[in-house]
Amino acid sequence: MPFFDLSLIFEPAKQKGKQPNEISSPERHSLEARIDALVHLGYTVIAINHVVQSKFQQPAPDFGLRKRDGVIILRRLTIVLDEASEKGFGLTNNNASSLASYDIISLLPTTQTSFSLACLTHSMPGPLTAHIISLDLSSQPRLPFYLKHTLIRTAIRNGAVFEIPYAPALSPNDEHKRRNWWANAREVARVTHGKSILLSGGGQTIADLRAPLDVANVATLLGIAQNLARDALSTTPKSLVLRAQTRKTYRAVLSEPKLMLPSSTQRFFLGLDTNRYVNCRASGDGSHVYGRTSRSSHFAAAYRK
Repeated sequence: MPFFDLSLIFEPAKQKGKQPNEISSPERHSLEARIDALVHLGYTVIAINHVVQSKFQQPAPDFGLRKRDGVIILRRLTIVLDEASEKGFGLTNNNASSLASYDIISLLPTTQTSFSLACLTHSMPGPLTAHIISLDLSSQPRLPFYLKHTLIRTAIRNGAVFEIPYAPALSPNDEHKRRNWWANAREVARVTHGKSILLSGGGQTIADLRAPLDVANVATLLGIAQNLARDALSTTPKSLVLRAQTRKTYRAVLSEPKLMLPSSTQRFFLGLDTNRYVNCRASGDGSHVYGRTSRSSHFAAAYRK
């Protein structure tokens, strides 16, 4: 069973003379070390999570990572939605070509309005679909918005998943973050009934990483069943990655349907070929008489039989 970690955080440092989509050598080295640690722990699909504030403006940076056998590296974009984002945060057709460089798009709402937009509007299938709704579970004792059942059900019906990053629960030096995380994560598990949940790392150091089964055991303490906890690290992210590929297809269709033309008899019953149906009946002298008949008379004859 392959395990997924779809949140290897990458927040580019702001330096003078550095381009927004440029990655420095220390940042690349940090990514390489954390990827090696995740592979050692048993993960085979890893997503580098590029976090931007308020609005998307730049395409995905060229990370220049070395290839690893049996390991898939994906690119993910997370847009933190705040009050400034309510006027627009870059998920428009004008940026479609730049957004195509990301394999997964996710949103992190921080207000009630942005949470409603993420659940109702941006989870709809299309080239700009956000398949992950991430939540900041550690910064406040309570989430800044209500997890309404109608919004949660609509987002799940559209194919979105709700992310629970486990790194804040392991913070050794901040008791408030740990307490906030446990309270808010239990609320997310309660509202979703443990389904359509994505468990990911969300840490920025190697010390924040854990093995998949250890993460599943932590999830059971939130009230999530053991099988659902494992699905949140394997089956659910696998389906999510497949659905994310529909952003690059026409009307979010992955398969190519085959057109099956009906036979002449089926066409008649469907009302597509009523004038060409020929009825045959026996005459009194044993010969056969051929003639055209209407659809209603043919149905009546079939009913009498």
